[in-house]
Amino acid sequence: MDKTKLYSVGRVIVARNVTEHVVAATVAWDAETSKLSLRYYLDRDPHEDDEDECEYAMTEPIAEFPYLELASTECIRLASADDAQRLEGVVFIRRREEG
Repeated sequence: MDKTKLYSVGRVIVARNVTEHVVAATVAWDAETSKLSLRYYLDRDPHEDDEDECEYAMTEPIAEFPYLELASTECIRLASADDAQRLEGVVFIRRREEG
């Protein structure tokens, strides 16, 4: 899967499946193992609903890309919103409101 398609698909699925506590989300593709990974970075410790939304978001690419052999999801507490700027494979980042 090329990076353009990966990020495009990632942005679409994540845009519809994030909770208010998701600060950022990343996707990664490992061509050697045919594994797609989705990570949600949160402003708190992960709760079950965060993990459910992340897993639900992964169902769309699994259905769309039959060559996927492995998929993983993970929810991680982000120490600081500024840390989101250093993540690789970002497909979603919540903008802080000014004011």
